[in-house]
Amino acid sequence: MDWLTEDEVSTTRQWIAAGFKRYAEVCGALGGQIRNNIRQQVLAYGTSFDGLLAGIIDVPDDYDVETLKRLLFELKTADCPAAVLVELTLLCSSAYKVTIVDLLWRAEMLDDGLKPRERLGFADPANKRGKGISRRAVGATRTEIPWDIEAMQKTGYATLSSEHFAYFYLFLDAFKKGHDALSYLLTATRIVREIVPAVSTYLVFPGAAAERDGLSPGALQRKVLRYFDENPSQRASMESSIRALLADPASHRSVFGDPETFFG
Repeated sequence: MDWLTEDEVSTTRQWIAAGFKRYAEVCGALGGQIRNNIRQQVLAYGTSFDGLLAGIIDVPDDYDVETLKRLLFELKTADCPAAVLVELTLLCSSAYKVTIVDLLWRAEMLDDGLKPRERLGFADPANKRGKGISRRAVGATRTEIPWDIEAMQKTGYATLSSEHFAYFYLFLDAFKKGHDALSYLLTATRIVREIVPAVSTYLVFPGAAAERDGLSPGALQRKVLRYFDENPSQRASMESSIRALLADPASHRSVFGDPETFFG
C-alpha cells in the first residue's frame, strides 16, 4: 500500500472533520434539548476521530490507522458525501438499542418528557402523572433517560440493526468498497465512542472492546448476507435509495431537511 502524502492526509482529515461538523449542525438545527445535546456529542466525536487519525488516540495493536486514512482518502476522492458517511458510521456503531437517529426522530416528544413536572401543564397539582405521561416521565430532569427509551428498545431492533448494516454495506459498495471497509470504519467509530464523555445519560456509550468482535469483516459479511437472504426484496429498494442519495446528497432525509430516518 502506498503511503499518503502529508497534504493528502491533511485534506482527508479536513474532509471527514467537515462531515462531523455538518452532521452536528443539522442534528441541532431544529432546536430543543435533545437535538442540542446530540449536536454537542457529534462534535466531540469528530474531535476524537481526528485525534485517532492524527495518532494521538490509542488503538488496538491489530488496527492499522494508515489503512483507515487510505480508505477515507479514496472515499473523499470518489466524492462520497462525508456527512452521510458520518451518520452511517454512528448509526451502525451504536451499543445501545436506541441510536442517535432514533433520538432525532423522536426529539420533540422526548424533550417534553425531560421537562420538569411544573412545565407539563398539569391542571391539578395533585395529579402526579398527568394524562398520557408515564410515571417515568414525572419529575424527569434534563440529564435522565427519557421515559420511553425502554419502549423504543423493544421495537424490532435486531432486524432494524441488520438493516442498518445492510444499507451501509450497499452504500460503500457504490464506491467499490466491501466488508473490510465497513469493518474499518465501524471499528474506528466504536473506539472513538468508547472514550468520548457523554453529554447526557441517554447518550452514554456502554461499549466494550469485546463487542468489536462483531465488527470483523467476516461477522459483518455474515450479518449482511443473512439479512438479504431473509429480505431479498430490500436490496433493490436500498440500491435505488442510495442512487438517489448520491445523485443529490442534500435530499438525505434522516439529517438533511427533516428528521425522518431511512427506516422509520
